[in-house]
Amino acid sequence: MNELLLVQKRRERINKRLKILQNLVPNGTKVDISTMLEEAVQYVKFLQLQIKLLSSDELWMYSPLAFNGMNVWGLDLI
Repeated sequence: MNELLLVQKRRERINKRLKILQNLVPNGTKVDISTMLEEAVQYVKFLQLQIKLLSSDELWMYSPLAFNGMNVWGLDLI
């Protein structure tokens, strides 16, 4: 019985965190969980690229282009 409660608690924590992630990811609440997780990965990669571009003295001006998925100087901006 104790194992069943632990499994239930674990599922509740996972579901709670998935709901939080769904609200953070653009359109996360409008798609299934699998698609939302894929979009979350892409969104985090996009945000990492934004940080890289905005913190670079030479590349900061290309930051808006990264939003459109353009390729600048061999960097895949998507």
